[in-house]
Parts: sequence; structure tokens; C-alpha cells
Amino acid sequence: RPTSIHFIMSCCPSGGNKKIDSDVANWRHKWTKRAKLLLLGPGGSGKSTFANQLKTIEVSDFSPDEVNTYRQIIRHNIVESVQNLIAAAAQFGYELTEENKVYATQINLLEFQDVAVDGMPGDAILAIWNDDAIQQALERRSEFQFIESVLTRYMVERNYVRIVSDDYVPKIKDIMFARSKTTGISELKFTLKDTTSQEFLVVDVGGQRTERRKWIHCFDSVTAVLFIVGTPEYNQDLYEQDGVNRMDETIKLWHDIVNSQFFEDSVHFFLIFNKLDLLEEKIKKFDLKLCPSFYDWEGDLNSSTEQVLKYMERVFRENVEPWRANRVEVGHATMVNNKIFIDLWSVVKKFILEDIFGNIGVAL
Repeated sequence: RPTSIHFIMSCCPSGGNKKIDSDVANWRHKWTKRAKLLLLGPGGSGKSTFANQLKTIEVSDFSPDEVNTYRQIIRHNIVESVQNLIAAAAQFGYELTEENKVYATQINLLEFQDVAVDGMPGDAILAIWNDDAIQQALERRSEFQFIESVLTRYMVERNYVRIVSDDYVPKIKDIMFARSKTTGISELKFTLKDTTSQEFLVVDVGGQRTERRKWIHCFDSVTAVLFIVGTPEYNQDLYEQDGVNRMDETIKLWHDIVNSQFFEDSVHFFLIFNKLDLLEEKIKKFDLKLCPSFYDWEGDLNSSTEQVLKYMERVFRENVEPWRANRVEVGHATMVNNKIFIDLWSVVKKFILEDIFGNIGVAL
């Protein structure tokens, strides 16, 4: 019986009986199934960063071809963000210096292939970044589409010289900051290198509205749903539609997913509040009530990150039907931070493994 297997595992010295070890491994392989994790959430919430972090931890580092692809993506992220800032500065009536107007014309003509083949006009971008008009527009970045994670102090003020150099090779942390829209369905398969030898399939589906019709095709045989929330987006509009608050959309999406009848009762739901580093900065400048769903927020600009997260969690939990409530777990993370991610993944993995093996009578 399953309980006797656990007894043997607990009482036999490791490596003391190879046949028993082999029998246990075979038994586990027979009675356990591959764990399927579904990464869901709106575009830009951090799903792909989760998958990338998981790849480096459980599978392998990025191949040279993948690193080269991210080299191009990172540089294009910066160019695209500067282009958006130039457009916003003009819209708001902030005027660039005469020299930077010339640079702005040059930058606005760049496309992805230009950056990929010829590299970046490093001096021009840095000059634009330091222009007062651009800095004023940056302060109003919630009013236009902007890749929040790219033109942060990490990318421009700390690592810019390295990124624009001819021999630039992205570090793992650079890749975690990169923004690349997921289209279609991507899968990551791996087997844990521990005594469970549990197989995992992680499915990452594009979060843009046009991609969501594909989600339902991934709902079969799901072990757990990891729903990622971009916490700083409470005062921003959707990429796809101006005038629609991103956090409002996220809450509605969460309500539809967590209460969906397409998922079996055994499915775990992990609600993960991401980008806490950016949230901590933003709540000091922008009222949480800028999100219509946060209308009853009673805090102010002096409220702590912990208070804000506690409130957000309450709002999201209120959107969970009672019959599903005991299958929801909540986590907080900054996905680009490897140490924080490892801690998060350890908790998620523990829940999943205990559930899988508990269902067949094996205690871990």
C-alpha cells in the first residue's frame, strides 16, 4: 500500500538497498502524473519572466542563440521606450533642446532590424534620456504606453555603457528585464532533480486580448494556475485600448479564470503579485484610487507597500467564489530578482508536490 512505501523510504538508509530505491522510483513514476502549470495574466504582468527564471533554475542557462536574440530585444526595448518618450514629450508640450531634436529625428527612424544589424546610436539615446523634456515626460509615464521595467535606473543609469557596447553580451539579469510579447503558446518541460523526480510542464500563453482566445485550449489536465498581477499598473491603461485601466482588466480576468468551470476542483490557483520594487516607488506618487476597482482604498501616499498589498489581496479574494476559495494561495514577488524568485518557486513547488503525492497516499 502507499503508506508502506513511505515507511520503507523513511526507515532505510539512503543507498542502503538499491533494489528498494529502484522499486520506490518505479512506483512513483507509475502513480504520479506530469504536473501541468498554466501561466496566466494580462500582457506585461511578468509571465515570461517567471518562465525564464524557471528555465535557468530547473533546466539550463540560455543558449548562445537565445542570448543573441535577447541582445537585440533589450536594445530594441530601449529604443522603443525612448521613441515613446519623445512622442509623449511632444504631446505634453515639453520641448527638446535643438541638438536633441536632431537626435530625436534620428531615433524615430529606427526599426527593430536597424538595431539588430547596426547596433544602437548610444550617444543620441543618452542625450535624449538626459533632456529635461524627456525627464518631465517620464514623470507622466502612466499617461502613455511605456515599458516600465526597461528604462529604469538598472538599464540606463547603471548599465547603459555596457549595453550599447559592440561586444555586449546580456547577463541573466538583463534578460529578466527584457520585454518581449508572448504570442501563441510556449512550453517548458523539466524533471525535478530530487528524490521525487517529478515531471513538470509549464505553459506560457500570450496575455494580450487577441491571444486570450487560445487560453481555453490549455485548460485540460491542469495541476495549477499561476496568475500573475503587475502591481504597479493600477494607474495605467491597457496596451490594447486607451481608457481601460490595466488593473481593472486584471481583476476581471482573474474573476473569470479562478471561477471557471473548465478547471477541475483539484486545481490549485496561485495569485502572484509581481513587480513590488516598482510598486514601492509608485505608491509614493500616485493614489491607488486611480484604479476604479480600488475606490474604497482608505490609505494615502504615505501608506506602506505591505498595507497596499494587503488591500489588493482583499480585492482579488473578493472576486473568488466561496466554493473555490480554499484552492487559492497568494504570493508576492519581484520576478527579476533571482533570490526572491527562488523563494517563491520553492513555496509553489512544495504545495504542488504535497498535493500530488498526498493524493496517492505518500507523504514527502
